[in-house]
Amino acid sequence: DGIDAADEAAAADAVRLFVERARSASPQFELTDENAGDVARIVAQVNGIPLAIELAAAALGDRPISGVLDGLTDRFSLLTRGRRTAPPRHQTLRAALEWSLDLLPTDERRLFARLAASASGGTTEAIAEVCGGLPGASVDVPRSLRHLARASLLVPHAELPERWSMLESVRQLAAIELEALGEDDELAARHRTWFADRVERSKPAIGRSGQSQVMADLAADQDNVRRAIATGIVARDDTVTLRLCTAMATFWTSHGDWTEGCEQLRNALDLPASDLRLRGRALVALGNLLVLR
Repeated sequence: DGIDAADEAAAADAVRLFVERARSASPQFELTDENAGDVARIVAQVNGIPLAIELAAAALGDRPISGVLDGLTDRFSLLTRGRRTAPPRHQTLRAALEWSLDLLPTDERRLFARLAASASGGTTEAIAEVCGGLPGASVDVPRSLRHLARASLLVPHAELPERWSMLESVRQLAAIELEALGEDDELAARHRTWFADRVERSKPAIGRSGQSQVMADLAADQDNVRRAIATGIVARDDTVTLRLCTAMATFWTSHGDWTEGCEQLRNALDLPASDLRLRGRALVALGNLLVLR
């Protein structure tokens, strides 16, 4: 009886989540005797997984609930055929994610794929510059990001305006899409170049009195900086990687990230340098961080 009660509570919570997200996508949506059966079947279809429920509910902005149920059923049948060795939860979530992508216009789906170039998201400005400047990117980036958020494929930051993040399961799917586009290397190069330029512009204000927002913005983008450095090392891009690490040294110093700064600078300095002056500045930055540590 206790197990049955727990199952009933979980099912009720899942339905409440569906209704809440459905109203965000379609404000006129109401749970009625007529649609309750379809809602219950959708929730059961996605095994009560919260993200999958959100993805399904978000589709109500484009189609009736019967269309959502039919679309999910078709996608699950297609995806699970021949993949019965995958864990059921993985199959379920992937089916819901891929079905959500099928609902996107071509340009927005391409933008979604390009978001995998970042670590876990970023600002509207960064996404527009890195992802929006390529051929075939004739898309209104701010509008598309809002649409992707309504589709539960992006999450707006709770405190920082115009900043977006992706759940790791969603980013993994975006990475698969990006690989299919064949733009991995180009996007990685654009990503690290943009962040090198951005940190260099911010450097004079880092740690200065009254410039706390600069530190907060860079702190929020630390994962993107780490990814930019990592892709630069893999690509043997000594110039941009050294530029980024040297500019970040001021942040690492002020933020107390001395060990990370030393490790990143050492990795960058292991690359054969074509610009000896840039290498010299990186060595000075490493020396200063070593003294502090």
